[in-house]
Amino acid sequence: MEKEESTSRCESPMRLQRKRPATDLRKESQKESKRESTESNDEIKSSNSSATPEPASTGSDRSDIDGLSSPEHVTLFWFTEAALRLNDNLGLKAAMKDCKAVRFCYFLDERFINESSPRWKFIKSALSDLDEQLKKLGSRLHVLSGQPSERLPQIFSDWNVVRLGFSAHPGCTEMRRRDRAIVSLALRHGVEVVYRDAPQCLYPPREIIKAAGGMPPLTFPSFVGVASQLPEPEKPISVPESDIVMCSVSEDHDEAPQNEILAKKDLDFPWAGGETEARARFMSSLRHWLINRETQAVPDLRAVTPYIVQGCLSVRQVYHDVNRVYEEIFGEKATLKLHFSSLHRDFLYNLAVVPGEDLNLDVNFDCDEARIRTWLEGNTGFPWVDAVMRQFRTEGWVAPTLRQAVLWFLTRGVLWQTPDIAVQFMSEFCLLDLPLAKGYAAWASGTGAWCENDVAHKCPKVDAEYIRKWVPEVRELTDEQIHEPWTTQTPADYVSLIVQHKISHRRSQAKYYETLKRSSGKLLSRLDKLGREKTKMTPLNLEPNLWEDQKSTMDRETYLHFLQKVQNNWSH
Repeated sequence: MEKEESTSRCESPMRLQRKRPATDLRKESQKESKRESTESNDEIKSSNSSATPEPASTGSDRSDIDGLSSPEHVTLFWFTEAALRLNDNLGLKAAMKDCKAVRFCYFLDERFINESSPRWKFIKSALSDLDEQLKKLGSRLHVLSGQPSERLPQIFSDWNVVRLGFSAHPGCTEMRRRDRAIVSLALRHGVEVVYRDAPQCLYPPREIIKAAGGMPPLTFPSFVGVASQLPEPEKPISVPESDIVMCSVSEDHDEAPQNEILAKKDLDFPWAGGETEARARFMSSLRHWLINRETQAVPDLRAVTPYIVQGCLSVRQVYHDVNRVYEEIFGEKATLKLHFSSLHRDFLYNLAVVPGEDLNLDVNFDCDEARIRTWLEGNTGFPWVDAVMRQFRTEGWVAPTLRQAVLWFLTRGVLWQTPDIAVQFMSEFCLLDLPLAKGYAAWASGTGAWCENDVAHKCPKVDAEYIRKWVPEVRELTDEQIHEPWTTQTPADYVSLIVQHKISHRRSQAKYYETLKRSSGKLLSRLDKLGREKTKMTPLNLEPNLWEDQKSTMDRETYLHFLQKVQNNWSH
């Protein structure tokens, strides 16, 4: 069966994960915009000094330029998934340069509003935290329903936007395609754009690939070898109050409507999102490390990792603070080995730059919707698998070994089902982004050129009490029966084994090894061709920022004329 057909047939189980939103912010936003459009420009001008917004990267101060724009001309900063935080947000820092009036927004993708989704619960609390932080600075976060490509043209007009700022994800091609389209859209509307790659990686793909001669390292050891030759990651930047001029652009600017969906608290959810929570957890981990320095050689950052992945905590902040505490404890500089988890994530972002067809082994997995649904819902009849999947569905995060084990079980281990379902589940429902979801699924399923052989291939050493917690149907079974359910009668309120595990495992392994015989040569040939042709690869570029490019080649008088012309054309 062709891969495209398999993907198509597997869409329905994941549609069970989605619900339409209970409310839509679009009406409230339009009402707000209508009120703003009736504001008196004269009244606004009298309360604020005029200034011309300017691209931040030029570094010059244009606060002495009069007459080109007035304070109702607004900078709009768009918080993206790459950096849901104020600190170490390079795009935010750049957009705020010489800014006199600013609004902050986030575009809510209605497809992911699902009250049972851990990802939605996390994002919801992260947005609430952003709003609270902005309140302290004299502003608010506008949460807008819909796609940015659909909403921005009207917002540019209603809010008198002359500059759009955001931070882009350095290692996610899909997000960069969206961001490139937004840059093009803004420029067509005469809106200046200031964007920067978010420090989502210690060593961004662009730097790694350049240092490696144009080809991404295809094994983790080779990646670490390249990274060790690069300069130390830069220190994080802060965004103090003095750098953000919070000047309300209308009377209702500080009264952004609080959406009732965002206001609902998920008290039992263990991963309250947001930068405030992220920094508190990180500081707690460092304190615990200091207290237990005699028995704990490295910090335990398991309670912090989801916040790094979801953009609430800067990985550069983690890197430098961990190194500082390590030196305080051991009296010597730390090595890269201390940051193994961060490097592994960077490695997956690095591989995400390569087109999938070049790195993937062509495996014809099945796509049985019934079996996929049992895996997604944690009803396979294998207690350890169901326990892990139920925790995954409830909390959005499980221990890496357990995660890889259930992914292995779904794919080449037992069920022989397409890893595409796992990618969709983890990236849309759990606390992982798309590049990491693809990387982990490829690792477990054995479809990547960088596949390793030490993926868990049987029931890991899972505590029976952990299984009883998440699968109470087996609470009366002994530990041995829980770990080997095929040796006992299935409890009345629990599902039977979906497959005979030994037979299914042998069949899956036979299919996988047959695939290796048939397709591994083709994969190696593709990789060899890339190497021999010295194919240069690089992260997807966003459209060049014409404002910054024009500014760099014009003298002052010509630039002012150009700026005035563009603003006039846009306003008419």
